[in-house]
Amino acid sequence: MPYLRSILQNLVAAIAAPMLLLMLTAPALAVEDGDTNRVVRDSARAAADSVDWSGGIVYGPGFAYYLHADTGWVMDHTLERPFDAMSVFYQRGYEPMGAPVYIISVLWYRDSDVTVPGAIDQYGDLFASQCPDAQVKTCSSLVTARGDSVPVVQYLAYGSSIYERVAFCDAPGVIVGIMIRSRYPGNFFESMPAFANTVRSYLFLSNKVRIDRPKVPPDST
Repeated sequence: MPYLRSILQNLVAAIAAPMLLLMLTAPALAVEDGDTNRVVRDSARAAADSVDWSGGIVYGPGFAYYLHADTGWVMDHTLERPFDAMSVFYQRGYEPMGAPVYIISVLWYRDSDVTVPGAIDQYGDLFASQCPDAQVKTCSSLVTARGDSVPVVQYLAYGSSIYERVAFCDAPGVIVGIMIRSRYPGNFFESMPAFANTVRSYLFLSNKVRIDRPKVPPDST
C-alpha cells in the first residue's frame, strides 16, 4: 500500500511529505450530528482557553477525532509535515526535532484492502523490510474513551535504534493509528503510561465532516 509505505519511510527518515492534516483553526468544522457538534464546540472552546495546548480535534475529509496527551506533553503542528502525521506530541522542554520520544497519530482511509488486521500485517511487513532486525509482537490491548478495545502491536529494531508501538483504532471509513516512537529504548519504555493515556483519550467524533472555509472577499483593487 503506497500510503502505508510513505508513513513508515517518513517516520524512519523524517523526510518532509505532503501534510494531510487540517487542525482546529480556520476554516471552521461542522459535523452532521447534534451531540457530536456539541463535543466539537466544547473542545474548541477548551482549546482556545488553554495556555498549554496538549490536545484537540484532528479532522479532515471524512474524519474527525479528539486526542489528548498526558500532562507535560505538548502538541506541535510544525512536526506534522516532517512525520507525515495527523498530530504530534512530545514532552515539554525539548526542541521539536530533538525530543527523545514522540506520540503521533496517523490515518489510513479504508478501502477493500484496508482492515485493521490487514493494516497490522502490512505495517509489520514494511517495518521488517526497512529494518532487517525487526521484532514484532502483539501487546495487551488498550481501551479508548468510548470503551472500545483496540489492538496494540510493538515494532522493535535494536540495531536500527527504532522502537515503536501502535494502537490500531477502527472507525467508519478510516483507521487511526496512535503510535509512540523513539530511538532510545529507555525513553520508549518509560513513556508507555503516557502512550496508554493518550490512547484512552481517543474519541472518534464523526465521519460526516463539513469544512466551512471562510469566504475570500473580492479584490477591490
